[in-house]
Amino acid sequence: MARVSIVTPCYNGARFIVKTIQSVLDQTFVDWEHVIVDDCSADGSAFLAATAGGEDRRVRVIPSAVNQGRSAARNTGFAAIDPASEYVLFLDHDDLLKPDALERMVAVLDGQSVPLVLPGHVAPVVGSVIMEADNIDGDGNGCDPKYRSANFNDGFVYGFNDWLDGIGCFPPSRMLFRRWVCESVGGFDVSLPAIEDWDYFLRCALTSVTIFRSGIVTTYRNHDGQGTDAHEKNTLGWARIYERKVPAYKAAWAARGGRY
Repeated sequence: MARVSIVTPCYNGARFIVKTIQSVLDQTFVDWEHVIVDDCSADGSAFLAATAGGEDRRVRVIPSAVNQGRSAARNTGFAAIDPASEYVLFLDHDDLLKPDALERMVAVLDGQSVPLVLPGHVAPVVGSVIMEADNIDGDGNGCDPKYRSANFNDGFVYGFNDWLDGIGCFPPSRMLFRRWVCESVGGFDVSLPAIEDWDYFLRCALTSVTIFRSGIVTTYRNHDGQGTDAHEKNTLGWARIYERKVPAYKAAWAARGGRY
């Protein structure tokens, strides 16, 4: 049994996927599995991913006959993980994990088995941990560290309202989830053109809180291959979530008295 399941959607990621897989193989925490869903890539990504894993059975590549999109690929990967794993991390094909990333994040959640004591709440459970990231460009050079720190103190607790305010819009590779949280929210919304991770975080926040811990565990890669239409897709994603989904989330939160 793997304690941590890592899910990577990959579409035409030949330029980066080998390094991403190597960052997983280099983990000091060894009780993991890495499920890569190749989303019908046309650049040999599936072959490179399988080759990078070598004979390590913890690395599995699932090929898709059609291009599903990032959200559907993540959902496919999650459906294929070890049914007994405890934690889940969604790692994009161009991001990297620091060697001690899993060790540090698992230690946080292992140490948060007892509900928190927060004013105004009954007993919120820590369902996930978020840590810091640094940034590199497509060539591996350092660049604007916009995802490095959320400017919060170590131990800051994200609740539903914090995610709703948009202060927690980060790459999912910075987060480790308890498996039951992922199971309870029904996967990523495949209808959203972008910002699907924020929608996912909002739904997770209706089940449990997220704790912030300082320390860089992920390298987020910012490169041209992410698409020239990213801004337009992000804007449309925000609009759809606010118009079609946020009212229901607010109602669900109000129905429970606005507390955990």
